[in-house]
Amino acid sequence: MRELDSLVASGIIKIGGHIRERFTLSIEVNLDKILSQDEVNLLLKEMTELDPSLEGPEESDQDGDEIVPYDLTHPDRVIRGRMPTLELIHEHFARLFRQTLTSHMRRPIGVTGRSTEFVNFKDFMKSVTYPTSLSIFRLSPLRGNALMVMERPLAYAFVDMLFGGSGILDTLRPLQDFTNIEMRMIEKIVNSALEDLQKAWLPVVPLKMRFVRMESHPQFIHIAPPTEIVVITTFDIELHRTPMTLSICMPYTMLDSIRSKLNAGYQSDQLEVNNAVVKRLTGSLLQTEANLKIYLGSSKMSLRKFLNLKVGEHILLDQNSEEPLEVLVDSVPKFKGTQGAYKGRRALKLTEMIYEPRIDQSWLEESAADD
Repeated sequence: MRELDSLVASGIIKIGGHIRERFTLSIEVNLDKILSQDEVNLLLKEMTELDPSLEGPEESDQDGDEIVPYDLTHPDRVIRGRMPTLELIHEHFARLFRQTLTSHMRRPIGVTGRSTEFVNFKDFMKSVTYPTSLSIFRLSPLRGNALMVMERPLAYAFVDMLFGGSGILDTLRPLQDFTNIEMRMIEKIVNSALEDLQKAWLPVVPLKMRFVRMESHPQFIHIAPPTEIVVITTFDIELHRTPMTLSICMPYTMLDSIRSKLNAGYQSDQLEVNNAVVKRLTGSLLQTEANLKIYLGSSKMSLRKFLNLKVGEHILLDQNSEEPLEVLVDSVPKFKGTQGAYKGRRALKLTEMIYEPRIDQSWLEESAADD
């Protein structure tokens, strides 16, 4: 306070109010006298001691720590981790689609998966320019629609090669919708891609791919709300050493029912069919011996009558001679047939196969019927 009193005594400042109690402080500065920097710092120090509320905010203990506001009403989801099985499915699809394109176009075409990302549907559609081949398709029995995006140069290159061209487009085409013929050719490629995608999904979940429609302008595509998270997988299609992109977009909510299978680890060799292993297992199964029994019928009798049976007596069975007999393979009913004789020996002619599905696929058939 001495320094403050000296400033007041010198006539530089004038203080009004009660200092030792809670007060309202007013300061009048004499403009005729200029304060030095030391006097200004001293004045601010004295004011802080009189009223602690004038002190500025404390500095953070750790540099770089910031409080990030979070809006609970925002519908964005928090996505953690990856979907390794989904990535392997798309790798399998890339290999199958490479073979399909090479066969259709009669020239080597490279297809490689680039990345799988989780973004807002609105942000993804902002990156799509006009015109672009936007094919909407379904993955029954999953709910909702998915999207296959083929960029403009790639679509024109495919159309050119399907008509016998080289796929190299030197001239720039005007920004306009695809013609009906071009859309038919592009749809042919998309249907081939959906067939390969269905094969890639088969080892994990049996899904049925179905083409819905094609658009060229992004504003006509509404497979998810703008703020909904979608799963984007991008593939590089290499034509004449020129990489072009094809993308598959699926809403994150579409994968809710099978997310546990996609999050779990899955070995890549399980997605492939090893022909050597299949051949060896088939040979081993063909050499396996099985017990074959024919159920002729049954009969009930008392123990007294059973003990009095003699050689040559007849036992009446409950099996009708005109009805087929049941054939059991290792005690499991597999066939039905009629008894008779063949080349002087007793024989059985198989007339029917007893098939009992081991996997309940009724949910898949019901969903297909709804479509």
